[in-house]
Amino acid sequence: MIFDLNSVSLALVLGLIFLVLFEMMRIHFTRARTPPGPTPFPFVGTLPYAIKDPMGSIRSQRQYGEMSTVYMGRQPIIILNTLQISKEALVQEASTFSGRPYLPLMEWFSKNLGIVMAPFGHSWRQQRRFALHTLRDFGLGKKSVEERVLDESRYLVTEMLKDEGRAFDPEHALQNAVSNIICSIVFGDRFEYDNKRFAHLLKILKENIILSGSAMARMANLLPFLMHCPGPHQKILQNTTELRDFIREEVKKHRQTLDPENPRDFIDAYILEIEKQKSHEDSTFHEENLLMSTIDLFFAGTDTTSTTIRWGLIFLMENPDVQERCHREIVQVLGYDRLPSMDDRDKLSYTYATVHEIQRCANIAPLGVVHATTQPTKLRGYDIPKGTIIMTNLTAIFTDKEHWKCPDTFNPENFLDENGHFYKPEAFVAFSMGPRICLGETLARMELFLYFVCLLQRIHFSWPPNSQCPDMDGIIVMLLPFLLHFPGPHQKIFQNNTKLRDFIREEVKEHRQTLDPENPRDFIDAYLLEIEKQKSHENSTFHEENMVVSAADLFFAGTDTTATTIRWGLIFLMDNPDVQERCHKEIVQVLGYDRLPSMDDRDKLPYTYATVHEIQRCANIAPLGVVHATTQPSKLRGYDIPKGTIIMTNLTAIFSDKEHWKCPDTFNPENFLDENGHFYKPEAFIPFSMGPRVCLGETLARMELFLYFVCLLQQINFSWPPNSQHPDMDGIVSSLRHPHPFKIICRSRDAKD
Repeated sequence: MIFDLNSVSLALVLGLIFLVLFEMMRIHFTRARTPPGPTPFPFVGTLPYAIKDPMGSIRSQRQYGEMSTVYMGRQPIIILNTLQISKEALVQEASTFSGRPYLPLMEWFSKNLGIVMAPFGHSWRQQRRFALHTLRDFGLGKKSVEERVLDESRYLVTEMLKDEGRAFDPEHALQNAVSNIICSIVFGDRFEYDNKRFAHLLKILKENIILSGSAMARMANLLPFLMHCPGPHQKILQNTTELRDFIREEVKKHRQTLDPENPRDFIDAYILEIEKQKSHEDSTFHEENLLMSTIDLFFAGTDTTSTTIRWGLIFLMENPDVQERCHREIVQVLGYDRLPSMDDRDKLSYTYATVHEIQRCANIAPLGVVHATTQPTKLRGYDIPKGTIIMTNLTAIFTDKEHWKCPDTFNPENFLDENGHFYKPEAFVAFSMGPRICLGETLARMELFLYFVCLLQRIHFSWPPNSQCPDMDGIIVMLLPFLLHFPGPHQKIFQNNTKLRDFIREEVKEHRQTLDPENPRDFIDAYLLEIEKQKSHENSTFHEENMVVSAADLFFAGTDTTATTIRWGLIFLMDNPDVQERCHKEIVQVLGYDRLPSMDDRDKLPYTYATVHEIQRCANIAPLGVVHATTQPSKLRGYDIPKGTIIMTNLTAIFSDKEHWKCPDTFNPENFLDENGHFYKPEAFIPFSMGPRVCLGETLARMELFLYFVCLLQQINFSWPPNSQHPDMDGIVSSLRHPHPFKIICRSRDAKD
């Protein structure tokens, strides 16, 4: 049967239009039955808002009232924006709102086992009750765990003072110190800070959180079949398997050395419980649940607390008066030698208030831990089906003017009464509420207080010279059952950027040592001199961090764009050997084989110069230009455009517009030649953009492209290898449009040719 292509295309277009219209009608009827919220897009819901500005999207929920609705794809998520309605749902209607949602990716590697993501029911109750009971048996809330924290604080202070007076990243030391407490309870041992295997486990724990927020992982939750496709979610499973193998090995060692009369830690206690419960049909105690429960405790006892401490250091460095007042209070009560205890909280009221204010402002789980309804229910007049995702807007609760004296600023006075005594406002619900309240709350509170007191007793924290405060919105890992601030949504990008910046910093260091102010050698020398010159200016933006980023910008802009254009040029020249040959003849006629070209030769080489420009037009390495945004509300062609709207220039359309080009759809240097064969540049040739943001390196790029192409075509003939496959001309589109990898044959040209 022969199909009419036009009819098939029309049917597909009409089908797509029908689907979109149907989806829009479904959205309209769904929104009428749910709390208000931002308008969802068809099929993807409100994900674009969350991806563009995660924290802004969360903050905006409060404007819709005490309840709002967002959409993960087509699935509605109810956001509870006030303390009162959160208590009503999570405490008063606890059994209905204590479920966990079906998230395919999470179920894939947790198998609904353990404690944190286990469904609300018999297994969860057994595992949570046992974990709480066992943790208490091994010292949770008692002096024995307090002593472990204080012992570890000695190691932490020593580790941090190794780099005294020098800039360093405290992340690993803090993670290790915090993790060692839960490890001593679960595994019966702590790990040294230079233990490579344990450092690797902490690394994959962090990597899992980052990868779980990747685009592919999010899509896997919306479209479960994608879990069987390649992608970053496969690495999550690999990391989880590695973590389980580590714990299995620990369990094996524990079994071999187990003394039933003297259990040493959580694993020993769990092994004994498995034996004890063997005869009970409804027992949920088995090795797989042991592994998942241990992973839950390991994660919950490591990452949340260490992340809070890292935020705490930022707030203390940003508020040196608070840091100094805490230090004075600590020294007044403890001196420099006595270690603190939990009994000192009343005597250290300002420091204790500061620790709580750090938790409020750090707000490491802006939407709490995800809940789901276990049965159909009703809340404030809205019918809520079973399985609906529920999230608590801790961001709104922690900045509610009804509950806080200074809701929008970092101020320990939020936790002090008129007499300067500590008090805890009802709205401080950092560990959630109801049956799903954080299992490790007692341990976390103890660690945060004791670690902060020990650190502030001995160490003064400050920013390195000329450093910039990080973006205080942090980086949010989206669509997870936990939302955490981490340095990097795609870790590899940040690793590579860090390597590049470290390389530049090393160059800066060498330049400082050999700088001659009278004879600056290059950009870095000139920038260093400008930093010194601008030191007395309050509004100066010249500092080392800006220098490093500016140098990285120049390095990228001066490398990848031009090199990519030349690679595309070779493809067009090999596809058009007549153009290549005509360029070569023109070059040899003007320069011969020995004289090198100069920019003054452009007028004598019009066809070659036109070819270089045609390569740029057809290569089109930035199909949508460099992204812009509006700096204020504006109007364009009758459309109101809000501040912050992303603007992109469709260079692909401009470079193939029939109004501007003789041959818009083919590679033809005649596009840049007039009737007399002289070079001219059409107005539509704007590969370097326009306006104040026009490419800084335009002059250099034009020079490089002309001189490199002339030198290459003067001496070399380029051709495809026999039987080679032509690369896809759409290329690989990322930040730039790169050609697919390809091979070429080069043959030397000389006068004999």
